[in-house]
Amino acid sequence: MYISELSPGDKILFKLIPGKYAYPELNKDSITYKTSNINQKLKAFYLTEGEGFIISNKDKRIDLRFNSFDSRTCHGIAEIDYGAFQFIYLYQGETNSETVVPKRKLDFNLEVDIEFPHTTPTMQIYRKKIDLFWSE
Repeated sequence: MYISELSPGDKILFKLIPGKYAYPELNKDSITYKTSNINQKLKAFYLTEGEGFIISNKDKRIDLRFNSFDSRTCHGIAEIDYGAFQFIYLYQGETNSETVVPKRKLDFNLEVDIEFPHTTPTMQIYRKKIDLFWSE
C-alpha cells in the first residue's frame, strides 16, 4: 500500500525525519502543527512521532488528528507533507486473551509459561508498513 492510498479514518503510527518535524502554528482559535512552518527554529515544541487518525490525504499532504509519543500533552491537528515521514504503519487491531501466546521466550532461550494470558494488557498492533511512494 502506498502513502497516497491512505484514506480518511485510517489509524496510523508514524515517525518524522529529523529536521522535518512539525512545529505549532497559531491559527484564529486553534493550534495546527505543520511541517511547512517557516519559523521552525524559534519554536520549543514540535511533533516528532505519534499515532493518529487521518482526516484528509491530498496535495501530497496528510492532515491528521494525533497524539504525540514525546509528550502526552502534545495532541491536536497536524498537516504533514509526504516527504517528512520516516515511516508509517497502519493499525491492524489489538491483542486480547485469545491472541496471547501461552509461552514467552526470554533472552537466554528459555520458554516460560504465561500463567494468566487473560491478565496480559491489550496492545495495539501496527503491522502493515506503508510504502512512502506516491503517484501523481
